[in-house]
Amino acid sequence: MFERKFILTFLVVGALLTGASRADSAAWLWHPYNAPNRPVVRTSDDAILIAYAMWRATAPDSQPVSEISWKARFEASLVDGVWRVRLRTPSPEQPSLGFYIGAQDGRYLGAFDPAAPQ
Repeated sequence: MFERKFILTFLVVGALLTGASRADSAAWLWHPYNAPNRPVVRTSDDAILIAYAMWRATAPDSQPVSEISWKARFEASLVDGVWRVRLRTPSPEQPSLGFYIGAQDGRYLGAFDPAAPQ
């Protein structure tokens, strides 16, 4: 009796897996990423928070700064689908860093020195 249940279960599961693997709309199949038609990062606050997350990921041992104070110190401007995030008032005594964030998908595109001519 046990062998019949095992064989029957094996056949049913096998049939289900075979059918699922041939289905065109199987949700678990790999498919390429298609960016949405509209930008994901729509506001300057979102771009500033993505830059904050990137900074925290690349410099985890640096002095902790809260998200609120980070947002208060930085500004973001959108030019040709790229957010430029930089300090509001850079000081010559303290080096600063700017971030490029893609508006379409929120990717980190690079960093820049706000003191250097752009």
